[in-house]
Amino acid sequence: MSTVPQANTVSEGRIARMDIPSDWSEEAPVPEDGARYTREFYSREMPDAKIYLHYRGHPLTNSAATLFRQLLEGPLHDLTSIERTSLSEVIGNAGIPELCRLEALKSTKINMRSVLLLEGIWSGGNRSLQLFISADPECTIVQEVWFMAPDRDFSSWKPTFEWILESIEWTD
Repeated sequence: MSTVPQANTVSEGRIARMDIPSDWSEEAPVPEDGARYTREFYSREMPDAKIYLHYRGHPLTNSAATLFRQLLEGPLHDLTSIERTSLSEVIGNAGIPELCRLEALKSTKINMRSVLLLEGIWSGGNRSLQLFISADPECTIVQEVWFMAPDRDFSSWKPTFEWILESIEWTD
């Protein structure tokens, strides 16, 4: 799927607008504890291709938030192994080698906003492209956007995921 002719618009947290292909559906939300939430969208063509908007429900520790802020304010780059380890609280389970083999982890800009971008292959056979977004000035609140599909199909869905990323408009 390389072109997306029509889209539905969603917003969540720092994302004022993000286009989702019109042939995708949103799962009914599952109640979660406290402030934690996950919104899930899936392709009706291939339900294993998914987009998640996620907030883990709790802030980062001060030390992790400081490292995350320094990364986002610094020059864009691929993270070193030391940086990967120091940001384990930010990237969560994706930083556990038994669960996820990291293919890329870098600071980048999406429509003028610095984010942390991760690509990895999960132990269950899915490949993900994940954004970690600071949702507050201190970088203690992390909003996440995940694009996930089976590894064997990921390359055919990546243009759609990139199109969605390009559509993002931020709240500030």
